[in-house]
Amino acid sequence: MSLYINDDAWCFFANRSGAPWHSPIVETMDEAGLKRHIDYYAVPGVTGILFNPNAMRAFFDSRAFEPLWKGLEEGDDGKARYQGRELETRCGAPEDFATLCRNVKALFQNVKDPYRFRYDYCRKKGVEMWISMRMNDVHYADDPTRIMHGELWREHPEYRRAAYKEKYSFWFSQCLDYGEKAVWDHHFTLVREYFERFEMDGFELDWMRSPFYFKPGFAEPNCGLLTEFMRGVKHLAREAAGRRGHPVKINVRVPSHPEEALYAGLDVVNWCREGLADMVTPSPYFQTSESGLPVKLWRRLLPDGVALLPCLEQHVGSSLPVRMKSTPEIDTGFASSYYQQGADGIYLFNHLYRDSINDWESQRKLYTFLGSAGALSRKSRRHVATYHECMVEGISGRAAFDDNIPANGSVSVRLNGGSIPAGSESRVLLGTAVPLPTSAEIRLNTVVCMPALPPAPLPLPEVPLELNAFSVPAGTLHDGENLIEIINRSDAEIRLRWAEIHIRVGE
Repeated sequence: MSLYINDDAWCFFANRSGAPWHSPIVETMDEAGLKRHIDYYAVPGVTGILFNPNAMRAFFDSRAFEPLWKGLEEGDDGKARYQGRELETRCGAPEDFATLCRNVKALFQNVKDPYRFRYDYCRKKGVEMWISMRMNDVHYADDPTRIMHGELWREHPEYRRAAYKEKYSFWFSQCLDYGEKAVWDHHFTLVREYFERFEMDGFELDWMRSPFYFKPGFAEPNCGLLTEFMRGVKHLAREAAGRRGHPVKINVRVPSHPEEALYAGLDVVNWCREGLADMVTPSPYFQTSESGLPVKLWRRLLPDGVALLPCLEQHVGSSLPVRMKSTPEIDTGFASSYYQQGADGIYLFNHLYRDSINDWESQRKLYTFLGSAGALSRKSRRHVATYHECMVEGISGRAAFDDNIPANGSVSVRLNGGSIPAGSESRVLLGTAVPLPTSAEIRLNTVVCMPALPPAPLPLPEVPLELNAFSVPAGTLHDGENLIEIINRSDAEIRLRWAEIHIRVGE
């Protein structure tokens, strides 16, 4: 089993003294800074780190994409500008573009070959070093004047998949259309540059940034174009392996459900059957990790030898307004359930976006055991019912549960509890918008659960919730899928907002 961690470029470049927004260390743009950054991740239990060198522009001196600092103007007043516009400086925030651009440029002035340095140092620390390419990143597409945007995107709106919706939709309408040869070639040129210039143990195609590659209604008919793209990548990986003297693996980060990947133009299962990918990472987009991620289905669809590494996001929630930052206990719950369903490892995305040094340290401790199903079985954990954030146009997402239980009605919540540790204690935890009627009956796998005190302390969403706890009789909870039933025997509606199974292990 294994653990891979995706390192967003912001994690290194956006830091500034006094405001470490999402890194435990304020990095310096030199070899010492690169070492400290890798040291944070490279603890026993971590298999590999995936570094992200591009969005719409490149975070290095690329020949294929414009370097991020191209067009950066430094004024005598100490302010940074792009095309005459002052770059935003929000101390420690993602919109601190001035610091971001300056730091990217500074690293390549101070270190001859930063990615070669990263590779060598990762090998010294015993972890794999990967390159993760964002295949269609459109951050801040609502503002075409930002320095983040590439010239192809800026100068050719006709290459965008739905430019006509610029003012009427989120960023995704402005993704580039791979049905345009110029767009396909533009991105493949960057792939080629990565393989020619960078030493790496593996190459990831991050199809989740962003999962929109064709004009509306043309994704599935154009699957062949992205399959051809993958064939080209595999060819380059084989060539690089021959030159470098070691294998170069390929991972694809794709939508969490196989049919949605296909609807996006990503024929993932066929790629794997052709031998074009060594690993698959089914992923949510951003808002929550998914309790209903179909690990068993992916395992049945993928051929033997292809590693399955479901992705955990930084947030968790039963709905968009009812969510919170994930915690180590919650991540442990997701990982336990995924392993029980056949996952080969775990993949973390956005997980360094934390708020305090205590969060960073607990996160780092999590790295030591998240890649081991055996170690997880001895840990307390929370199994939270979360919704599915669908990323396919014309298909709605799936709620975690029916949140309004009518009078004299009932709702069921399905949760995978992983492998249940011997001697553990369990609670069903329900959050409601109003007090739960005393007549409500809570069952787990048909067994009645009696009211109990909730575990404390217990981080919860910031929205107001009435937390209700119910003890689970010994032997009731079993490995794999479990069913909570909430039976409303009152004449008033129950507004359910949160549901989880908490497993306590004497550690």
